[in-house]
Amino acid sequence: MIGGITLTRLSNTKNHPFSIEDWIGLAMIPLLAALILFIHHLNYDYTEFLKSQAGTIESHTLVSANIQGRWLDRSYQIRSTRGYHFNIRIRIPANLESGQQVPALIILGGIETGSRSIQLINTNSNLMLVGVDYAYKGKTRYSNLEFLFDLPIISTAIAESFGAVLLTTGFIHTFPEVDTNRVVMIGSSFGVPYSVIATALDSRIDGLVNTHGGGHLVDMVLHQIPDDLQYLSPFLWPIAAYLLAPYEPLNYIHLVSPRPFLLINATRDERIPYDSMIALFQMASEPKDIVWMDSKHILPSKKELINDMLNVAEIWLLERNLLD
Repeated sequence: MIGGITLTRLSNTKNHPFSIEDWIGLAMIPLLAALILFIHHLNYDYTEFLKSQAGTIESHTLVSANIQGRWLDRSYQIRSTRGYHFNIRIRIPANLESGQQVPALIILGGIETGSRSIQLINTNSNLMLVGVDYAYKGKTRYSNLEFLFDLPIISTAIAESFGAVLLTTGFIHTFPEVDTNRVVMIGSSFGVPYSVIATALDSRIDGLVNTHGGGHLVDMVLHQIPDDLQYLSPFLWPIAAYLLAPYEPLNYIHLVSPRPFLLINATRDERIPYDSMIALFQMASEPKDIVWMDSKHILPSKKELINDMLNVAEIWLLERNLLD
């Protein structure tokens, strides 16, 4: 007896084998530890991690410059001190007077569209249009579960692409033609989470417009799985949740306030769940507005829909003195 506790010595361990319950209990220990770490990962504050992805601009190179109609188009390659590089395209009216400053719209669209998104916009407003090519250089289409093999590449690319957005914001603030009090972030579809978080973390952005996007990022990603593979969703959920945890827009949308926020969504969007759209708007703080348009999800080929959404956004921006 030690301190009132009686110890019993096992003289023959063969007479006391582990039961199935014992083995299950032992197996539960690492599983429980993994679950705790997983929950911690999902609930971790990634703000500093996200800010660190930008680094600083190591160099920027003018790749091309030409006039397209009323626009002066420039393309730049930007290198980050974190080791990655990306391209941006800038459109600005070619007839600006010396010293004239105009608002800037940073357009974040889909992976495949990238910086070409500014070429889809037809506007007569005097402003700068900025498009970003994401840092991801891998595949944009995968067959079945092929993407699992590229998860390390995808994870790194998502982080670097967010860093590219932050660097782009800083870069355009150096242009003398930019009215630095009227810089607006516009995120569409894939670009919505990036636009929300960048606006939340960078006070130099003066307004946010989101089109065809929402919150609950994991649900949105799993919603893209074809119907015949939906049975895999429960197995893919932990992977998607772990990979996307830092980029959940619902954790940041409230930080956009007091800057204005506009959400434009489609009543027949087949890619974004309705609950995701509503959640993003509900979590946002005032001032905020939501507009519903009778359409399906936006695609680069739907030029009429793009122009309709742009008209809605321009009127909203004009009312808030964010456009001329």
